[in-house]
Amino acid sequence: MKRRRPLWAIFLLGGVAVAPLLFIGFIMAGFHFAGGNGAMATAERLRPQVEAVPDPESLPSGAGWSAVKCANGEWILGTSVSSHEMYAQWYGGGTVVLKDSRGRVRCFLGHVCGRWDIELSNRYESLDDIDAVLAKCRYAEQPWP
Repeated sequence: MKRRRPLWAIFLLGGVAVAPLLFIGFIMAGFHFAGGNGAMATAERLRPQVEAVPDPESLPSGAGWSAVKCANGEWILGTSVSSHEMYAQWYGGGTVVLKDSRGRVRCFLGHVCGRWDIELSNRYESLDDIDAVLAKCRYAEQPWP
């Protein structure tokens, strides 16, 4: 008499064989969808978070937040979504939202490598110097809808 394998054992073996393939596919898809040049929907989601920060001393801890203080006391702070993370195209990779001491909250879309920075090691005299650097950056300022 021929002995049959239990149905649960067949499913278990199938799952053990398929799970690594699914994991590899998930990783490959993540790299495929890495990149991104920003999304206005992501900027609109980040805007209230940036507006809520009163000054660089109150900057939230966590990845993506940075601030620069100028020699004349002006400042700029903001957050970003990197273009280089897995599935960045899906969640707005390449989006930067900035707030400055003049009360402006601005959105930039483009290719963002890691967190936003505008040569943080440089010394800036005023926000006008920073604006000049931002005008030359790899991402472009966008009007709010």
